[in-house]
This record gives sequence, structure tokens and C-alpha cells, in this order.
Amino acid sequence: MVRENLFVIGVLGWVMAGCAVQAEGTGSDSGDLKPEDGSERAGSQIATAQQPHALHYTDGTNLWQEVNYPMGKDNPNCKDWYMYDRWRSNRSPVGWSNFSTFDTSHNWAQGATINQWMATIPNALGYHDGYRSILIDHNSVVARASGKCSGRYVFQMDNHGGGYDFGANAYWFQATLPYWTMPRNRAACIAGDAASIPAVMVDLYVCEAPNAAAVGGSIGSWCAAGSGHWRMVGGAISSGWWNSASTRCDVATGVYYAPPAGKVAVSFNMVLKAGVGHGVAPADIGVYRYN
Repeated sequence: MVRENLFVIGVLGWVMAGCAVQAEGTGSDSGDLKPEDGSERAGSQIATAQQPHALHYTDGTNLWQEVNYPMGKDNPNCKDWYMYDRWRSNRSPVGWSNFSTFDTSHNWAQGATINQWMATIPNALGYHDGYRSILIDHNSVVARASGKCSGRYVFQMDNHGGGYDFGANAYWFQATLPYWTMPRNRAACIAGDAASIPAVMVDLYVCEAPNAAAVGGSIGSWCAAGSGHWRMVGGAISSGWWNSASTRCDVATGVYYAPPAGKVAVSFNMVLKAGVGHGVAPADIGVYRYN
């Protein structure tokens, strides 16, 4: 993750660009206990919205019909305390905390439709079947039947330290397409065609409150869907950058959050999606807490 730490310095200028990913978990508000669950098993189904940005890869379909909410839009289906694939009950410590799309009990995108998408990645760039298998494994596109933020991986983090001590913390939420998922050649890294571009996308949502007392001891109630306490912080997208010093491809982007005056963050939904061309890929997640 050393490269992640360096990359964040150069990518802050992208903070308010635009894109996202997601999924959903269920949990009860029993002391804000929110264990990851694997109750939704949708087999090979997967949904991703058409990407309007020139850098976005598109899969050409959307099995759950979220066509009105592509990444980079303010998707109401992604604003919910119960939406997650990986959930952290407490805020991260100061500095970096690292996670991955491997951290979930939900299904990742697999099956005939995914195989079709993967087959469109050009062999000439070095993406043999072994690389395609690596890209599919634990990828950032989650099979989900409910249609809520479908086809995207959600990292959720509640911003307290164990009690209801929501702090005025600033954060950087970053997603990285692991360099080991791609051939180590410059042509594959900087490819810009729809079938070959390596890309990672992030949307960040936050549920805010004026203070801890307003939350009333229940994140689940305060940050419920339709509560009016969620907003989209911003989105970002990045394609490949060839790291000649390390002879590898770096693909990372993120969104910065600082609480507005008179507000504290209660919970975050980091929505992400990574892939090569029309295909899917796993992603590393980095959270940097500034204070």
C-alpha cells in the first residue's frame, strides 16, 4: 500500500469528478450491531449501469434496470445505513486503514454474462485466460437481486469511536485496481478503448447530523433510507497510469470529505466499481483519516 499513500497526493485534484459502485446488507439496530450477511444470493446475475463518461467502461446491459442512476449520479438507492458489503462499526484510526473487495460474504459477479464481458478484453494486450480469472475473482461487482445499488461494491463505515462520539473528522476514501490483476506492460495500462481501458470509480455518500445528541443513540434510525440526512459528497474516476519505476500499472482514485460547519459525519457509504474494458475486477480500499 506504499504506492497508495503516494498516489493520494497526486489525485486530490480529482476529488469532485464523478463515479460509483454498490450493494446491500441487512442488519438490525441492536446496539448498532451490523454483521455482514450473505442472505442475498443471486447466482450469476450482475447489474451495472451504463457509464456516461468517456473514461467509463460499459457492460452494455443492466439486469436490474438502474439505467437512471449510473455511477457519477446521485443515486438514491445508494443512500441507506443498511447498504453494505463490508461494514466497519467504528471510525478508522488516524492514518491509513486498508481493506479490499475480498472482505464480504456476498457473491461476486460470475457466470455466462460476465464471461462474455471478459472475452472482449483484447488478447493482444496480454490478458490471457489466467488474467481474466484473476480479474473475476473477488471482483468489485456484486450479484444482487434487490436492485438497490446493484452491481456495485459498498464499503460502509460508521464515524464513531465506540460510543456516540461522532467527530468532525476529515477523510480520504480511495479505491485502487490492484496492479497484479493486469499485464505489466504500458500498452495495457494506458489503453483507452472501451474494451480495454482499466478503470476504477468511486462515489462517496455521507449521513450527517448537527451533533451526536440529534442522532439519539440510533444510527439506523437517523441514517435510514429516505431520512433526508444522506447526501452525495462527490465522485471520481481514474484510468491507468504507467509507473515506469516499478514497471506496473497504477489505477486509483478517491473522494475527500471534510464536514461542513456545524455538522458531524454519522456514517459513510463508499460505492466503488473497478474493471478492465467491459470486464470486472477486484479493488483495494484505502481510508485515510486526517484527524
